[in-house]
Amino acid sequence: MKHNRIITISEHAVDRFIERFHFAGKDQENESAVRAAAERTIVSIWETASYVSDDSQGILFRNLEFNCDFVVFGKQIKTLFNSRPAARQPENHSTTDLRLQSAKSPSHNSRFRQSTQQHKPRR
Repeated sequence: MKHNRIITISEHAVDRFIERFHFAGKDQENESAVRAAAERTIVSIWETASYVSDDSQGILFRNLEFNCDFVVFGKQIKTLFNSRPAARQPENHSTTDLRLQSAKSPSHNSRFRQSTQQHKPRR
């Protein structure tokens, strides 16, 4: 999906991209060149992202090809993180829940365990 609006990228989002996606240029000495290359890569990934949900903390977009989730607020990409298979379950579609699940594994996330335990099999 091609987005027809201008979006800016926060410094935090660039830092998270370099850190979380193991960006190849992060070991180079010229930090400004690495950041510029990271921004171009983020824009490229963003162009094919699609809407997932929104709440008071922002709008969540996802690029399935690169397993990348974006949190956008006020026409700016605030942060991004790797998509997780557990995060794609229908009951966990708020931006806050997905960010929490990205930070913790599902086995350590009590909110995730509670939501899966509440669903009983149909007879």
